[in-house]
Amino acid sequence: MSTINYCTPNGVQCQYIYKEDNALYKRIRDLREDADLSQRQISEIINMHKTTYARYETGEREIPFNIAILLAQYYKVSLNYLAGLTHNKND
Repeated sequence: MSTINYCTPNGVQCQYIYKEDNALYKRIRDLREDADLSQRQISEIINMHKTTYARYETGEREIPFNIAILLAQYYKVSLNYLAGLTHNKND
């Protein structure tokens, strides 16, 4: 895990802790496979090219926040779960 220290615009000091193991990429693949969907099927559901989606799963391409939200909504999980910050799908 790594941390980033930062201040909010109003001066509050914060710390963000994140995992470097690319949990997001693994989680979206696992969720897709658990739903018995192909990459083509999920890419059609979220209205994008299959190659773009495949690159999200392999980590070759960063997942835009709006796409992460779509995936979380579709799979009915939290963004924290997608990011690997929790093991509880609803946190």
